[in-house]
Amino acid sequence: MKVVLYSENPEILKKISQPVTKFDRKLIDIVNDMFRVTETQRGVGLAAIQLGIDKRILVINNKEGFRGAFINPEMDISVSEGWESDQEGCLSAPGKYVQKNRHTEVRVTYQNLQGKPATVDLSGRDARIFQHEFDHLNGIMCIDE
Repeated sequence: MKVVLYSENPEILKKISQPVTKFDRKLIDIVNDMFRVTETQRGVGLAAIQLGIDKRILVINNKEGFRGAFINPEMDISVSEGWESDQEGCLSAPGKYVQKNRHTEVRVTYQNLQGKPATVDLSGRDARIFQHEFDHLNGIMCIDE
């Protein structure tokens, strides 16, 4: 699968992704493809919209931290006690980096691949990656801000 580049197709990346309603083999295949893309592109996270798939799916593949798939995620920032500023890049905007403030902790509610509800607390780099990919689900690119 090919990552949608912002310079070639900004309208796709600005879409608000639609909820997943079918938890089937196709969903598993999409998530597996997303993990493959993060590995081949040396990324740490990916939103389905970055592959042109208009669904609320994101993955984190942080080699030093969390690895998982989030279906229809929601984020609670009330658990965070602080912010951290750091540079971020994006697979959809290769070579561009921006300084971003992110919450240091987030609580995420989501559905797993079987559609069952789940919750996880993320901190540090994992929280940053999640927030970056979550923005993609809402049509927000870090390079636009």
